[in-house]
Amino acid sequence: MPSVTVYGLSAACCIASAVGFAPTGASSLSLRGPVGAQAACARRQPRIALQMSDRKADIEEVMKELTEFREKIVDQSKSLAKKVKAKPKDLAKALEEHPDIIQIDAAMAELEKELKTL
Repeated sequence: MPSVTVYGLSAACCIASAVGFAPTGASSLSLRGPVGAQAACARRQPRIALQMSDRKADIEEVMKELTEFREKIVDQSKSLAKKVKAKPKDLAKALEEHPDIIQIDAAMAELEKELKTL
């Protein structure tokens, strides 16, 4: 018999605790904020701003890397020109016609344009 009373007591405690923690109304079950177009727009704005700031940081990082790469090309060309004793005029012409420098300059101009629009 003592096991029956212990079981009954534990069952009563479980029921009471379940009833005490049960939600009281349908409004307490709502996990989302207000529904509607304004709420949806309000939720999207921080995400868009975050994406724009991420994009801006990405663009600035790429521009920094392109600048460093361009400087590396110029430095290597200068050291090579010294070794072969090339004229400064020839070095300048070679740098103007260097295909990587041309691509870097075009990409930098495009990234600067995109950065201004952000």
